[in-house]
Order: sequence, then structure tokens, then C-alpha cells
Amino acid sequence: MRVVLLGGSGFIGTNVALGLKNNGYEVVVLDRVPAAVFESAGIDFVACDYVSGTGIEDVIREGDCVIHLVSTSLPNMSNQNILGDAENNLIPSIKLFDVCIKNKASKIIYASSGGQVYGIPEQTPIDENHPTNPQSAYGIHKLAVEKYLMLYSKLYDIKVNIMRISNPYGPGQQPFRGQGVISTFIASSYMDKTVEIWGDGKAVRDYIYIDDLVDAFVKTVDYAGCEQVFNVGSGEGSSVLDILTSVENATCKTITRQFIEAKSADVNINVLNCDKAQKELGWRAKISLDIGVEKMTKYWNEETKEFQF
Repeated sequence: MRVVLLGGSGFIGTNVALGLKNNGYEVVVLDRVPAAVFESAGIDFVACDYVSGTGIEDVIREGDCVIHLVSTSLPNMSNQNILGDAENNLIPSIKLFDVCIKNKASKIIYASSGGQVYGIPEQTPIDENHPTNPQSAYGIHKLAVEKYLMLYSKLYDIKVNIMRISNPYGPGQQPFRGQGVISTFIASSYMDKTVEIWGDGKAVRDYIYIDDLVDAFVKTVDYAGCEQVFNVGSGEGSSVLDILTSVENATCKTITRQFIEAKSADVNINVLNCDKAQKELGWRAKISLDIGVEKMTKYWNEETKEFQF
């Protein structure tokens, strides 16, 4: 099967592209610039502009599985430009779905957010039937794209899957980018930098190591069942303070911390129930936080100050 990854040069996309290639799929990545590893891995790359749609229509073919990984905003910044968040994410997604229908793609997989679409949880762990009340424009556009994708499935009988992903981490995720607390904490430890902790550090999140997430994508590509929405996370909750302890143990260094006011889009706890993915996909996360953090430290490059693939 030919798999087209839109936004495939980022942290998640590069890992997914490599994972699919290693599992025998023909992979084509659409993005602005290629990842350095694509050429050596034999992964085809086509330059495109997601917002304008330039370069997309000529690539998607009949029978392709299209994976939509693009988001142009971050949760904690999206409320500062709500109109721009919608213009740059919602409308381009609808245009992409039109191209998929026109070119007779066989399936669309959308990377949504298990951390943002649910909002403040009524109970944890959160399953796919939990009410969706996002607290950020980012979460709202993610949920809106989900709804449009399910509408396209009904109107045009195309297979779709929505992956509500928790907080991924692992090789290739770069620190100090506004997302990725684990990568930032590990880098801060090695660079002797003070880390900023929003709130009291007790906020609990679900963190998933990238290898587990890649495995979920691989299984979803071939999934032929009727379920459309899957939570994809570790199913375990870890606080910011838990992460600090794990990173300090892995790096054998004490991290200096500074507590600052929590962001408005934050919720106190978010842990995903992933039983449906286990039942339907035969998938469950296998790598614990401590093991994942230890593994990630091995990819730190002291010279470039990055986590390499």
C-alpha cells in the first residue's frame, strides 16, 4: 500500500514515515522541507504548502492511505489568534479531504489531540465517549476537523480513522519549542538550564513514547473495522514533578526549577483510556515513562543540542 503523510517531516511524521517504511509500505511525505533521514531511508518527498494546498493534488493517487499530521498552531498559543487558527487549520483540512475524494484515496487517518479535544474531564481515564469541550482554539479546530472528516466518510463512503493522541516524546523531538516537556527537561538537565514549571507541577498528563505511537499508526493503516475514533496514549498519568524525577534519575543530575503561573488552556488531569485501540487494533503502549525517558537520553547530541533520530 502507498501511504502519503501530510506534514511528515516533523517529529511525529518522520518517526511514522520510518516506521511505515520499515514495515514494507511505500511512503511519500508532503511537507515544506524534507527530514535529513528521508533520502538514506528511501522515503520519497514532495514539497508542498499545506495552507495554500499547493503541491498536494498532484501527489495523492487512487487507493492511497493519507495520513494528516499537520497543525500550524500550539495549544497554549492558539487562543491569541483564534481566527488565524481556524483559517490555517480547518479550511486547509477540508480542501485536503476534497482532494482525497476527487483522487479516490482509500483511507484518511487524522492525528487529533487526546489532550485537547476533551477539555476538563468528568472522569478519568477518559474514553472516546467522553464529552468534548475543548478549552483552546487548538482543541476546537481539532474537533471540528474530526467532525468534517466523519461527514466526508458518510457522504463519500471513504474509510476514516481519527487518532486522539496523548503527549508523544522520543528521538527527533526538539526542546524549547513550546511543546514537549520531556525533551525540554532532558535538554535543560544536560545544559544546566533552569526549567519553568507552569502551576504547582502536579498537573497530570498521559505521555506516550514515539515507538508506541508509530506502532499504533502502522496498525491503523491496515485496520478494516468499523470503529473510527481511537484514543492513543499510555493509559498512565504522570505529573510534571514525576517527569522531573524521572529525568533526574536518567541523567543523574539535579534540575533547577522555577514555578510560574499556569496557562489558561491547561487542565489539571488528562489520562486516556485506550481499551478500544487494544480491542480493535490489537495495540497497547508498552514503554513506561522511566524506560522511555532513559531511551530518549541516548539520542541527545551534545554538539547540536538536539535529539537526533
